[in-house]
Amino acid sequence: MSRNYYEVLEINKNATEDEIKKAYRKGALKWHPDKNPNNKEEAEIKFKEIGEAYNVLSNAEKKQIYDTQGEEGLKASNNGGFQGHQGNPNDIFNMFFGGQMNNPFAGFQQKQAIKKAEQKVVFIPVSYKDLYNGCKKKVTIPIRVLCIGCQGLGGKDVSICKGCNGAGTIFIRKMMGPNMIQQIQTICSSCNGRKKTVSQACNICNTVGTINDDKEFIVKIEKGIDNDDKIMFENMGNENYEEERGDVIFVIGLKDTKYTNFIKVKNNLVYNYNIKVGDSISGTTINIEHISGENIVYKEDGFIPDKSCRVIKNKGMPIKGYNDNYGDLFVFYNIIYDDIKLNHNQKEIIKRILPYTVINNEFEETKGLHMESIKNNFSLEHIIRGNY
Repeated sequence: MSRNYYEVLEINKNATEDEIKKAYRKGALKWHPDKNPNNKEEAEIKFKEIGEAYNVLSNAEKKQIYDTQGEEGLKASNNGGFQGHQGNPNDIFNMFFGGQMNNPFAGFQQKQAIKKAEQKVVFIPVSYKDLYNGCKKKVTIPIRVLCIGCQGLGGKDVSICKGCNGAGTIFIRKMMGPNMIQQIQTICSSCNGRKKTVSQACNICNTVGTINDDKEFIVKIEKGIDNDDKIMFENMGNENYEEERGDVIFVIGLKDTKYTNFIKVKNNLVYNYNIKVGDSISGTTINIEHISGENIVYKEDGFIPDKSCRVIKNKGMPIKGYNDNYGDLFVFYNIIYDDIKLNHNQKEIIKRILPYTVINNEFEETKGLHMESIKNNFSLEHIIRGNY
């Protein structure tokens, strides 16, 4: 069956030499058999195809024959890639990465995978409304990508660093006292930890091998997602030579300046409601601007103890993955004791002069509230443990 080498490398026919190299590097690192111990048979086939495609498309003469006559033309001219099972795809891999010393798999056991580049962790602030309704956030961040000038090598004529023999680090002995020597591992100053040196530095990255490139991400905030939850974009982060591309991790951070009276506990909401002494004795109308945008209005007729709690069912936060399922809203009452100065006569009739808010009985209470009776001595620990 004839293969399309452009599809194998996931490039178009107008791809440049650098794009062909980059495509080979990405595919070879992804499908190297040592990185796929649980899927080795398929990996060996794909690894071979990727090497064969690069062998053809990176050679101007072979590429011209392939573009005009296809794979059959290559076989006829005896200029093709690997013929059947002849040859070794690792030859191209080692040649591309500069031989065994630069091979990221050299000296490793077959089952060991390629090291991934360092993760990019980004804090993304969200509001209570974002968590309640769900939303999408457009975020642009700098990502380290392989330099277009040197494809991550850092320059021309790459060779193993003689200062560290390709280790990237060296050991320094330091005299600590009589007959006391401490051995310290540090980054090699000759190659700055890159394990290799170049005869001529790249004029774009100056031997670093990577450059900054701003990338835009659309981060989907699902309804009911929690604070400190993580959203991962696999293999879309920092690049580094001889390493698999890293991941980008967005960490959800609750930051709200409007709904400061609310506290999120699991899928429940806690609201701190301040009332006056007179209100706590004579009753009052409770009016709460909810995160959803509605006003929750109801009347407390009886005595309201300090630090008591009213539970309103299904008025908490949405439960992730369950549509139309919500936690509960806990309204904690805090009695505000005003600085009341009473004379002797007033103290005698204190129950008649306590300040309270005049209640307007002409209001329409929010429909569909499912409330429980006031609970005394209720705390956040109860909610965290689910003891309610």
